[in-house]
Amino acid sequence: MPEQRHPEKAHRKDNAQPKKPKWICVKAPTGDGYNATRKIMREKQADHGVPAVWPWRCVLGLNHVVITSVDRDDLEDGGAEHFAQTIRAVRHRSPKTTIEILTGLPKV
Repeated sequence: MPEQRHPEKAHRKDNAQPKKPKWICVKAPTGDGYNATRKIMREKQADHGVPAVWPWRCVLGLNHVVITSVDRDDLEDGGAEHFAQTIRAVRHRSPKTTIEILTGLPKV
């Protein structure tokens, strides 16, 4: 029995799916970056394997980051301390990275 198509696609030509970008399936390389990641894992006593941690290693090389969150109405300071801690952590790890903060609307 032939495959039935959605009515909107029934009379259209099939389109082949494009290949996924290479960055979707990136294997952890060996070398300086890999060794630095292993060192961080030992220092932090990380329970995760390198494949789970590797994407975060790449983040440290960003020139600019945007930090955002949901509204934190449940906190007295609206989440300001969370933002401050996050900014300090980024500055500590990557002093030259520029930081953009997108906060929720303040209580009025």
